[in-house]
Amino acid sequence: MDRNILKEALVGVNGKRDVDLLVSLSKQHYDELENGSGNALKECHFIDSSTALGVNFFLLYEKLHPEATVMFEWDKSSPLKVGGKSNLDVKVKVDKGKKVIYYESKFLEPYYMSNSRFTESYFMIENYYDHWKFTEDKLTDILRRFQSFTYYNASQLFRHLLAIVNHIIHNKDEYENVSTVKLNSISWEMENEFIDLLKLTSRSKSHAIKRFKILKEEELIVKDMFQKIIENYVSDVIPNNLTLLFETSRYNNVIDLIDNHEGFKKRYFIK
Repeated sequence: MDRNILKEALVGVNGKRDVDLLVSLSKQHYDELENGSGNALKECHFIDSSTALGVNFFLLYEKLHPEATVMFEWDKSSPLKVGGKSNLDVKVKVDKGKKVIYYESKFLEPYYMSNSRFTESYFMIENYYDHWKFTEDKLTDILRRFQSFTYYNASQLFRHLLAIVNHIIHNKDEYENVSTVKLNSISWEMENEFIDLLKLTSRSKSHAIKRFKILKEEELIVKDMFQKIIENYVSDVIPNNLTLLFETSRYNNVIDLIDNHEGFKKRYFIK
């Protein structure tokens, strides 16, 4: 699906691309976005931006759940010994800090982008920290399986998993009182109300529906893969008191966490 068609539908309804946030930024969150990856502070005002979707949702969440701690643009750890740090969109602490959830937020990307590729450095076993007990053959098999997906960005999520585990291992004091850590791939689901706004030919609509089906099928396979990787390579290296989980969710299905905020639902075509 063409990204411009998606963007034009959003801009057409709202009258412009640049819109206000639903909740004002605190100084802390302003700084997090300003220092974040790319142009996060600018993008959080674009109607078609996944940054804006995540910021709007979690600002509203924070407002209703003052006991939670929300951080945007978490980039404290690297997947490998070499290369840059992983950037996760949102980090949330709940239950008095006993649960930590790292969110990778997606808006329109799954509907026009494909699964990302690993650079050559990921295929070199010497670039992994010693707590990863991969054999060379097993590592190659894992990476190829993650890259076998067409649309669901499994490769990016695996890089995030590596970074999170590395951070736990290298900062055990920070996780001393944490019982659960989750990597959550949260996305927006395109509902019929939005599909009807798109200027699609019957052929394009057929392709779009096929893509939706493949995305859901790939998501289920990815969840199973992550569960097995955590069981086989993670459970024995992280602290005994800590459970690491991978899960997926939809903004559409957790709207009650922000009290079914009408402004959010209207902006993002959620019933």
